[in-house]
Amino acid sequence: MNTKTGLNLDECSQYILLARKGDMQAFAKLVNMHQEFAMHTAIRYVMDHESAQDVVQEAFIRVWKHLHRFRLEMKFSTWLYRIVINLCYDRLRRQQVNITIDDSLNEISNDDLEKDVENRDKLRFIKHIVQTLPAKQRMVFLMRDFDDLEIAEIAKLLNMRNGTVKSNLYYARKNIRERLTAIGIHDEA
Repeated sequence: MNTKTGLNLDECSQYILLARKGDMQAFAKLVNMHQEFAMHTAIRYVMDHESAQDVVQEAFIRVWKHLHRFRLEMKFSTWLYRIVINLCYDRLRRQQVNITIDDSLNEISNDDLEKDVENRDKLRFIKHIVQTLPAKQRMVFLMRDFDDLEIAEIAKLLNMRNGTVKSNLYYARKNIRERLTAIGIHDEA
């Protein structure tokens, strides 16, 4: 059983084998089974619904083109996850924007800021701050602290050394902590 999608791997493998032979209905079923998983993953990284849709569409195009390379002993969802992550990373690198904390805070009114601070809605601010991180820091932070992946897994997925992953994670957390402190939210961790 594939725990991420709740699918029987034999069923998934059957659709893969049929799709490899050109069966578009089997491929459509494979897409339908995994589309929500792919979309959820893409949204988490690109943090924009439209961009996530583009990533997912491109991911399934790549799946179709390279389905012959997929090894049936692997989990399909793991393979798809890697494709989606790589496309998100590529997209973030292309649209890298250097936004200062002052610029990003201008989007939030003082009333909203006070209300959120009072309510300790740190997650909203963290999400906002994460959007401003450099692509490498953003990907590493989300993969480690939200997806709970190990350093070695992240290094392999992003084609980085373990030390580079650790360094980017350190600076991402430091940036987030400093920005939270700058707006009066102190990290208890």
